[in-house]
Amino acid sequence: MVRGELQVHRHKGKRRKPTETRGKFVVGRTISDRPKEVSSRQTFGHWEVDTVVSGRGKSKGCVATLIERKTRLYTAILMPDRTALSMEIAPFTVP
Repeated sequence: MVRGELQVHRHKGKRRKPTETRGKFVVGRTISDRPKEVSSRQTFGHWEVDTVVSGRGKSKGCVATLIERKTRLYTAILMPDRTALSMEIAPFTVP
């Protein structure tokens, strides 16, 4: 039981949602910190690696993509799950 006056105060202004904190990784160097030879695409052997994960469904799988900077060779590898171990043992072969 509540004693005393119970007042409902009107909310003025727009309510703000909290800022998003997911998806911020501090791993490795940023793209802007790469050496100039990587940006100019003069030498072979500079690779970019990324993972593609589905946000829908109950699938545990993902795809690892590798792109070589000079030749723009693109390789995609289907991985059975999203663990670091499956990334380490993935069959990365360059044709």
